[in-house]
Amino acid sequence: KVIFVNINKVKLDNDILTLIKANNIPLIDLNTVLGDPHQTKYYYWKVSNQNGHWNKKAHQEIGTYLASELNKRYDQKNIH
Repeated sequence: KVIFVNINKVKLDNDILTLIKANNIPLIDLNTVLGDPHQTKYYYWKVSNQNGHWNKKAHQEIGTYLASELNKRYDQKNIH
């Protein structure tokens, strides 16, 4: 089974979205979790004093959201 997970500063190309939908591939878009990729709240790495890398909080948010989404999909498939 395939699940397409997207996290990127650039939105998915319409051709890719069309292929995903046409092939009934579930899409989990993680961009909705972190919001604007230019926010320093999630894209600031204190150790290197640089933007552009997820910090600990962002990893926690992504992990929690992804686990929740996968659980929902698993539960839906196992409802009799």
